[in-house]
Amino acid sequence: MKKYINIVFVFVIIISCKKLSKQSDSQNTKPIITENKKFMEFKEFGNVEITKEIFPVSWLINTYDNENIVISKKDKEYQKKFEQIDYFKNLKEGIKTNDGKLLLFIKKDSLLNLSKIDSLNIIDSTIINEQNKIYYLKIIANRDDGKTEYPIDIYRLDMVLYNKGIPQKNINLYTEIDFPYLTKQNICYLDKYGQVTCSEFIIEEAKVTFKGRKNQDAKKIFNIN
Repeated sequence: MKKYINIVFVFVIIISCKKLSKQSDSQNTKPIITENKKFMEFKEFGNVEITKEIFPVSWLINTYDNENIVISKKDKEYQKKFEQIDYFKNLKEGIKTNDGKLLLFIKKDSLLNLSKIDSLNIIDSTIINEQNKIYYLKIIANRDDGKTEYPIDIYRLDMVLYNKGIPQKNINLYTEIDFPYLTKQNICYLDKYGQVTCSEFIIEEAKVTFKGRKNQDAKKIFNIN
């Protein structure tokens, strides 16, 4: 009888362990963030035309309005469309933040690591749930590493995921890097569903080069279900 009871006891333990293992595996596959609402809307940033416009590999420009340089009508049209999707100058100033954790977080970025942060402002936010928020940051910085004739000016818009008051992940929505003789830009459009469409450009004295377009899903990057 005792032998029978021992066998049953061991059998129950094995089944319980299997149930706990399954529960643990199930928990590990769940997203780290579950939103409260049926549908979470992101703040829209940028110009939706970024998702529609098709730019050529490059087009000519006349930076200094030189009378001896003739620009075709087609190139002028491309330049006009390009200027329309560049929205950084239209962003609101926002509220200055002195969050030390945030400053350390953005300094992990290779571009900002050795840069002087001139301004770090929160221009908007999205609440996911009680523990998780997204902040939209307007960053202006400059970098003088002695490798260029003049300091490099940097303009950025980042969305940063906060979990329990600590910055965890970020997605860049806009970057402009002004070198002495050229400018690099990454211009993105974020829609309310969290889809991010980015186009990259290099602006030189005589031409603009379109480097390509890429798409990202903010919900997947931030692991939001």
